[in-house]
Amino acid sequence: MHYVLRHISKSDPYASILAWWGEPLTIELIRRVERAPAQHFAQFHRDHAEYSPSGDVVPLDEGELRPLMLPSYLHDSDRGYGLPGSPSGLLNRYFGAAMTLLLYSHQVMMQDPLMSVDGTPREIKRRSLEVFDVLLTAKPLADANALIFIQKRSIAQHPSTALGHFKDADWQSPAGVKCDRELNRLRALRADPASMTRDVSASQTLIGAGINVSKKWPGSCSLLARSSVEDALLRFVFERAGTVIDGRERNLQKLAAISVPNISMNVRDLTSLRASSDEFAEWREVLAATLREIHGLPDGDDGWAREARGIVYGELAPARERLQKAAIQSPAMAAAKKGVRDFTLSGIGTLGGAVAGGKIAPALIGAATGKIAEVALEYLKAKRAQRQARAILDITVSFVQQA
Repeated sequence: MHYVLRHISKSDPYASILAWWGEPLTIELIRRVERAPAQHFAQFHRDHAEYSPSGDVVPLDEGELRPLMLPSYLHDSDRGYGLPGSPSGLLNRYFGAAMTLLLYSHQVMMQDPLMSVDGTPREIKRRSLEVFDVLLTAKPLADANALIFIQKRSIAQHPSTALGHFKDADWQSPAGVKCDRELNRLRALRADPASMTRDVSASQTLIGAGINVSKKWPGSCSLLARSSVEDALLRFVFERAGTVIDGRERNLQKLAAISVPNISMNVRDLTSLRASSDEFAEWREVLAATLREIHGLPDGDDGWAREARGIVYGELAPARERLQKAAIQSPAMAAAKKGVRDFTLSGIGTLGGAVAGGKIAPALIGAATGKIAEVALEYLKAKRAQRQARAILDITVSFVQQA
């Protein structure tokens, strides 16, 4: 595992561009380097792969939400991203998904897009210029510290390491039965049910990679589920996973599932909306106050989840209502609203009362296996060291488009 964690590092594409090209990223720089030889871009990428800012990712403040968004072919917004011949529109959609999430969260941690550029020198030049253009558009958010970039080399998301987290999982456990039922329900809704096995395996890989990043910097981000399959598997990892710390069992409990407008715009317009919308700014302010309040709940009370639910719904529901009104009254937002998403916060804390269970079907998962109880225990011990005397050890986020 230490070998894997060495392949995850902090990144700053803007500083790397400044250091190599001698100027900060501007439209003028992009126009000048368009005339540079392709070999210069190939060398830039070789040097960028070795570039890493000093220090670690800054830990989260108790009032901040910083979901970890890793690219995956599972999501339409990412499909083709980083693959040979991928058009710039896919890169824009990956960033657009991050910008949409940033409307509702304080920061987002994401993969440095320069790390996914490859090909011949000419292809590297073309794709680099595409990345430069998107990075320039998102620069106001990066300057405001809302975008946190990391370098996650392939070994950190390779099935041999990421899927290893699921080895020897207890598929007959109550959480396993619950996960199995949910996955079979989702499979029945698909036009191509056979695709479920592939997506489960890929989702496990994505969750495993997220756990790798979180273990690199405990307390630096929140694990994120962007699909119902990912959400079911993430809950399987931490719901009744056998994670006993200090003689007390810890598990994941849903605190709130709030339907919010799904805003679909290009990266430029989303960046502008985040900077200008009073309603989204108010949501984030209320969210910060809510997180500080629930993070302050003391350990020792098994009713922490019930109390946290009351706080979250009581604070966020009114802010959601104002967002919905704005989405109707604003012509730009009304035109950009594409359905709704479930914004779900869950907390990991001491088990309180009975938890509805389930079982997972090994045939559905196929070859995707891993040591869930051991992984969950190691993960939460690191969280426990940071969260002494607090009821909630960690927060996870689901941001799933409603069907």
